[in-house]
Amino acid sequence: MRGIILFAILLATLPAPSQQRGFQRETIAARKQVALVIGNSAYANQPLKNPANDARAITARLKTLSYDVVSVFDANRRDMNRAIEQFVGRVGSGDVALFFYAGHGVQVDGENYLLPIDFEGQDEIDVRSDALAAGKIQDRMEKSGAQLNIVILDACRNNPYRGASRSSTRGLAAMSAGRGTFIAFATAPGRTASDGPGQNGLFTEHLLGALATPGLMLSELFDVVRERVDAASSGAQIPWTVSSVVGRYSFVPGERAEIAAAPTVSRDPQPGDVKVNPKDGQRYVWIPPGTFTMGCSPGDSECDDDEKPAHQVAIAKGFWLGQSSITVGAWKRFISQTGNAMPPEPKYYHRELNPDWANPQQPIVNITWDDAAKYCSAAGGRLPTEAEWEYAARAGTTGARYGNLDATAWYADNSGTERIDSAVIWRDDEKNYDPRIQANRNAPKPVGMKRPNAWKLYDMLGNVWQWTADWYGGKYYEQRDGQDPLGPARRRTPYAARRFLG
Repeated sequence: MRGIILFAILLATLPAPSQQRGFQRETIAARKQVALVIGNSAYANQPLKNPANDARAITARLKTLSYDVVSVFDANRRDMNRAIEQFVGRVGSGDVALFFYAGHGVQVDGENYLLPIDFEGQDEIDVRSDALAAGKIQDRMEKSGAQLNIVILDACRNNPYRGASRSSTRGLAAMSAGRGTFIAFATAPGRTASDGPGQNGLFTEHLLGALATPGLMLSELFDVVRERVDAASSGAQIPWTVSSVVGRYSFVPGERAEIAAAPTVSRDPQPGDVKVNPKDGQRYVWIPPGTFTMGCSPGDSECDDDEKPAHQVAIAKGFWLGQSSITVGAWKRFISQTGNAMPPEPKYYHRELNPDWANPQQPIVNITWDDAAKYCSAAGGRLPTEAEWEYAARAGTTGARYGNLDATAWYADNSGTERIDSAVIWRDDEKNYDPRIQANRNAPKPVGMKRPNAWKLYDMLGNVWQWTADWYGGKYYEQRDGQDPLGPARRRTPYAARRFLG
């Protein structure tokens, strides 16, 4: 039941969150503020109700905030290109540049494209040639000299082109932010967003409200939006952000206004409910109490002796567990609060895997058990026990693996037949395992890119190692500890870091 993957990482159990303390950074004072706003509703194929309304409302709000706004509504490809040229031409050194798009958007091979209303494509080839790559717009903004770039994409409603393709995927793909860039998505990568029952999409509706609130720093504003959209959609839509911004920026300067709590549903948490922890900005999933069979599953040919005998275990209390491995972005927030240093940058065979820790959506790696425990404490929680981890990873399944491995696990090469977490690779070709991974340029991937398990937890079948709270004991399962087991007593052995499905 164990997989073969790279590096150490953590997940944290979490009690009710409390208010995060702010800390001082240099304030961003813009030479001028420039925005491009595009809203596309009138598609011949699958028209949308609200994007043009969203763009008009955002335009009006930004003008009240002293933005010089270029706006286009229901734009064809030529009009979108012309607006982009006009927008980029107005941005200069020291400016704040903001790009807002509402409309259809798709991803092809991990790149996001924004669709003009005259798009009539059949497949991904047409998308590449007839749509606008969001990454290229971001790149031009970052090369403009602006000190702050804000990219807001409410573009995840569905996939409107008619052709079927394996390389086109539901929702948008994750994007990396260069220094000084903040990216906000209406929903998480690979998910779709609501067009909204009213005059605006659900995300834009709450963004407009937050933009009227004085004193909110940029990341705080989108935290508010995330919480309100999450509550309004009952967890079905959770906005997602990436930031490499250095400094403090507020749309509405002034004393921070009191923010009313997002409306909550009066019910007990349900399996898979998701909420954001304001202390670390990470999403956490509710794991209900219950029982499961821990250890080697029937029919699993890849069990080790320390996974036997299988035995019934009861988890008496529900808990909140990190939805993904802790990201580089969350770790940077942690060290800014504590004064700790970043761990050594990850390398594999002298190859840099995340140079300068630039991609905030990569999982943090090269951390010790003590580092992981300190992070969990700072986030208001603790490391999960091995039993809690396996119970959450199984998510009610009784087999050796959950879900379709093609959808849930990463591969060691491009053949589509050998996963990086495949024990078969390790056991059959152990001496060549590392060279094969290196030759295929494999590395940890950004979190949340594969399908989650039934309780909405990502990458429980691979990507990076995950720390648990327990010490390791090779014969501990023989004790058949059946009620919230804590693992063996402390010994002079390494901390347990390795038991998981996959």
